[in-house]
Amino acid sequence: MEDTGGAPRLLVAGRRDGCGIEVRAVDHVPTLRFSGRTPAMALYESEEFQRPDPVRTAETVTAGFVLCYECDGLGWCHECGGRGWRPDATHGRVKCPACHRRRVCVICRGAAQLAVSDLSTYQRGYYPELDR
Repeated sequence: MEDTGGAPRLLVAGRRDGCGIEVRAVDHVPTLRFSGRTPAMALYESEEFQRPDPVRTAETVTAGFVLCYECDGLGWCHECGGRGWRPDATHGRVKCPACHRRRVCVICRGAAQLAVSDLSTYQRGYYPELDR
């Protein structure tokens, strides 16, 4: 028992094979507090990331549409490759700064193509072949 300012606490602890558990009971309070620790370990083996195949190619683009200038027909976010996160040396992984976990291209929203009739003047600048 330890005295913590008038509220005695009972601590029960157990440890085995690098794992531990603690149970605390406080007098005059009908609650128990549990906490546990395990050694750091990988939950799964890491695999080399394979970028997904493009949703559209120049051969499969719909008539009246052009491949998205941002993702070139990939459809997925060009920064994270559709994962929604990027590897980070400090934190392991961080939210993708381009798509903010949406996973798809922010310009075409995953369609991989844009309708020529909906292109703004600025966007048409990416497609000089449309001015011919």
